[in-house]
Amino acid sequence: MFCKFLEIYYNKTKREKYTNTQYYVIMKGEKLNKITSSLKEQNTGKRFPTEFFPVTKENIKETEDWNFKWQEQLDHKESETFALYLKNYNEYQGLVTYEIKPKDKSVKVILVERAPHNIGKDGKYKGVGSHLFAIAIKKSYELGFDGYVYFVSKTNLIDYYINVLGAKVVNYKNRTMAIAGVSSKKLYETYILGKEKI
Repeated sequence: MFCKFLEIYYNKTKREKYTNTQYYVIMKGEKLNKITSSLKEQNTGKRFPTEFFPVTKENIKETEDWNFKWQEQLDHKESETFALYLKNYNEYQGLVTYEIKPKDKSVKVILVERAPHNIGKDGKYKGVGSHLFAIAIKKSYELGFDGYVYFVSKTNLIDYYINVLGAKVVNYKNRTMAIAGVSSKKLYETYILGKEKI
């Protein structure tokens, strides 16, 4: 089982036992999609609070100039798509699609993309990609999966995911990577709870 393999792979970072209690208490009774942190504007260093909401065929905005065909992602009933915004601003900063994998006790990230104005070294806001993965990690915690998230990486992004997200390569042949343990906790606390600065 994939989840069992992850537990062996992450034997140096045991699953935190407080995940289903402490984190749930923090979120209980709140509108979960609004418990968010912030993004930093590259040019000014100014921080902007964020929020994220589900995306459907009925409410999706124009993404024609994006790299991926997000309209097609919404045809998959088994997946969930979320858009990241700056609070009180009606513009996407990024999109993420994931699927819940109960048998693996994990959440699989299918697709992540920063808005065109956030791509590259000169992107407007810092931390968008990590924030999008944190949204999937949040779902994993809510479901009792202890923050376990996995995804298939493009070859040229493997080092980036290792260095920036703290991800591990689970299978080199098919480029499957996973985020768990301390790495999940750090992303969750930084981008969802806002405990650390980016």
